[in-house]
Amino acid sequence: MRNRKRRLYWDSCNFISLISEDEVERADICQRILEDAEGGAADIVTSALTIAEVIKPKGSPTFTAEKEQKIGEFFLHEYILIYDVTREIAESARKLSRQHGLGPRDAIHLATALKAEEVEVFQTWNTRDFAGLDVPIRIEVPKWTGTLRMPLNGV
Repeated sequence: MRNRKRRLYWDSCNFISLISEDEVERADICQRILEDAEGGAADIVTSALTIAEVIKPKGSPTFTAEKEQKIGEFFLHEYILIYDVTREIAESARKLSRQHGLGPRDAIHLATALKAEEVEVFQTWNTRDFAGLDVPIRIEVPKWTGTLRMPLNGV
């Protein structure tokens, strides 16, 4: 039986942790997940809204044009699947927002995750924003499920 590629939905905060100097532990976890995706073990699904939201870590100065360009290029990786905010997703988000008290951006992310095909988990560092929701997708903090390789240099 062939191993199926994992499809993970990432909220904007996961990407922001990668550029934040204050979130080293979170960045390490997200980096490992991205390395798995780069190696073909997973796809990272996110909303086009994420591209607009990942501008700088909270409390940091605005990025230089060079850093901004690198962030834009990062979202072009083939293992990052960007879903547009369509009318269907926007209407679903409005309904989720009314039903569960979510802010519009969180509702767009959740609606996108629910619409995207075969997404098994919605990963976000802001799980408290989604606590107690009765939705057909698992919501959890990012978890790396790979295996560390033992360095055998000199053995």
